[in-house]
Amino acid sequence: MKFVITPPQHLSSPSGIKFDTYRFYFECICDYLVTNYTDLSGFVSRAITATSPIQANTTLDPSEVEANLKIAWNTEYLLSINHGDSELVRINNQWSPIQAYYAVYSGMEALSYGIDGNHAGSHVKAMRKCSDFLVKLGFTPWDKAYTGPRGKSKTKHNPLNFPSSLSLPHNLQRTGVDPLAMFAKCLKAEHSHRIDDKWKGKKKSGCYKYDYDPGYTTLLHFLYRLRIKSNYQEIDTFVTDAPDHHILQFSHSLQLVTSWTLTLFELILIARLGAQSVIDQGKNYLGLNSSATNLAVRVTEYESIFGI
Repeated sequence: MKFVITPPQHLSSPSGIKFDTYRFYFECICDYLVTNYTDLSGFVSRAITATSPIQANTTLDPSEVEANLKIAWNTEYLLSINHGDSELVRINNQWSPIQAYYAVYSGMEALSYGIDGNHAGSHVKAMRKCSDFLVKLGFTPWDKAYTGPRGKSKTKHNPLNFPSSLSLPHNLQRTGVDPLAMFAKCLKAEHSHRIDDKWKGKKKSGCYKYDYDPGYTTLLHFLYRLRIKSNYQEIDTFVTDAPDHHILQFSHSLQLVTSWTLTLFELILIARLGAQSVIDQGKNYLGLNSSATNLAVRVTEYESIFGI
């Protein structure tokens, strides 16, 4: 799938501006992924190299991983169902961020158990535990983060694992955009939102707001933000009037980010549990739902690479 950075459209409403901002964030993430990895095979090959230092853990119970992966794979399948008609996709885009996040969240629960044998058990703990692990793993762009307090300037945050020459664009800039810089813009905005959400006053938080640090802010947190907006706060944003190709692009980009995120989680779990275990779990699910083509392609890829 080729992702092209498109020129700006006329934006006539706050919901239209927000939708186009989110759409373009995902377009840039996908553009960065395709530029760096070309396709799924290239992505899997590079991810296997990145995960090769991870040690196997024979004490882990594969069934604890499989229970969560089945939910992740089923939700990924529901996200992938696309009727092709832009109006139907526009309506479905209100649910797409919810499905994308819950597919990834179930993957996070599987990954959390794979990291140290303990389930995270909550959204906050899963995002923190998995973000900490992915930042240290160093596989881009899941290792990219914003961290640190605002300081006394509302614009001060610290980008992590981004190039030192990073220059942030305006969120509505559509020409001459560096996709990675726009992703940084996305994470910086999310980091600021998390400070606003999580700081509970000096007495409860133990510091002034300008000194408060919510920890790493990663792609996982942005997916969670869109889930909250889509489910509760800004439903109209995701069904707003927009050009047909933008409506379809948002849906396709969200699917790609979700599927490749799950791919990375699966490869980390393969490093922990062994390829045979995770491949068998995938086949078990495909025995229940042979229409889950994204997973089917990955399982075939894993079988080929690992000689199973």
